[in-house]
Amino acid sequence: MKTVNLNIRISEEMRNEFKRIAEENAQNPSALMRKWIKNYIKENKNLGGIEMIENVEVHEVDFIEEFEKDISNTTDTGKHAYVLSKINNGEFYEVSYEIDELGTGNTYYFKTEKEARDYIEKENV
Repeated sequence: MKTVNLNIRISEEMRNEFKRIAEENAQNPSALMRKWIKNYIKENKNLGGIEMIENVEVHEVDFIEEFEKDISNTTDTGKHAYVLSKINNGEFYEVSYEIDELGTGNTYYFKTEKEARDYIEKENV
């Protein structure tokens, strides 16, 4: 992956204070910026109108369907799948990404089953 520079304009005072505080906390300023950018992209990625729900309290999980992900173009030989489940009697729908049935990578929640299925379709390209 090719890397590029991103230049931003801030006051010298702000830059110096940021660097000083980062160093006091044993943090690399560039690594902090990359982390913030990555989180911003993740939180604001265009999902085509699909709304993800945060902080769902899960009481009951009912399995609906599993969608195996085609990973033939990778060197990984394991099984990757999206698992769709109904949460709390249909209050929410959960999509979890599972690898080799050992556990989940990421888990996302949606208000409707349609939104959850749309997300799987979009991600499972």
